[in-house]
Order: sequence, then structure tokens, then C-alpha cells
Amino acid sequence: MPLVLAIKNKNNLVVATDASGPATAFERFGQFMPMSSHAALLMAGNLEAVRHAIADVVAPKVRAETSAATLAQLVQAALVLEVVPTLAQVKGRIEIIVAGFDPIRHIEDPGLYYMDSAQDFYLKIVAADSVAAGSTAAAAPLLASLSYASASVEQMEAVAKECFATTKLRWPEAVESRVRLGVISPGNIQVKDL
Repeated sequence: MPLVLAIKNKNNLVVATDASGPATAFERFGQFMPMSSHAALLMAGNLEAVRHAIADVVAPKVRAETSAATLAQLVQAALVLEVVPTLAQVKGRIEIIVAGFDPIRHIEDPGLYYMDSAQDFYLKIVAADSVAAGSTAAAAPLLASLSYASASVEQMEAVAKECFATTKLRWPEAVESRVRLGVISPGNIQVKDL
């Protein structure tokens, strides 16, 4: 199972996933999907089981100004209606992270949201500064050991890279060799492949 993660400080979010295939900044459907100028969707697990719900139901409703909270609610509603009724027949686990900005009283505030097929895609607001999904055994302790409130984007990127390197060292087959990294700031998502 791939590794996807998101880290936030007061002004930015860094999201990352391992990547295979050609280096493209945007995928119509995949592990890392910038969905609006404010939010991105990260997925780990059996992506084919949620393809219809995400690509055909959610994606057409997303606009450039769609906030992270709105995207998380759209995703959760689509999954409950489209996937949960047949979840017993779905092979494997599916974890989803929504990372982005929410307008709160005239300011943009970073937010993290998490859903898991093991919990019928119950939507959770992540209170911590980071969240990971997929092959998290090596990354979770590293993410939990630090505080990111005053971290710079470069420091958060370094932690994300370290999470992938640590996972790759412990389980070489668990993650792909390339990392796709995104930096989300209010109204802008920058994507790069490492």
C-alpha cells in the first residue's frame, strides 16, 4: 500500500505521496489529486473501488474556490452513497486525506480531514498538525514526534522526504521510488516530483 501524508503549519500545507509512472503534475484520478485552488485529495489503498465516486460524482462538483471542508463533505457523501453499500465486497482498505484551506472569519485556515473504509468513511477532522495513510508504520512515529506550528515549508518538506526514506529503508517494496510533493498555500497549489 502506498504512503500518503499531509503536514500543516499556520500558513501552508505540505502533502506528499509516492508515485509511479510518468511525472505529471496533475492526475485526473490517482493517489494525489489537486482538486481546487484550495484543496487536494490524497488516497491510499484500493483506488479502483472509489474511482466512480471520486472521478464521476465529486470531481464535476468541485470549483476553483471549493474549500477543504466542502471537498471533504462532498467526498464523504459520495463514498457513503456509492461505496459503503457494497463495502463488504471491496477488497482491501481505502484511506483518504483531504488537505487544504477553509475560510474562517475573513482568513484562510489550513485543515486536514481523514476518512477510512474500515470505519465506513466516517469523516474526521484531524486535530494534529499531520496525518498519514497507507504504509504508515515507519512514518507515523516520525510525524508524531514533531510540532509543525512554526515550521517552515522547507522543514515540512524535509520531514515528508524523511518519512518516505525511512519507509523505503524498512520496507523497500512498500513505496515507490519517486515522491510527488505538493505545497498548498491560500489559493495556490504547487506540485513537484522528487
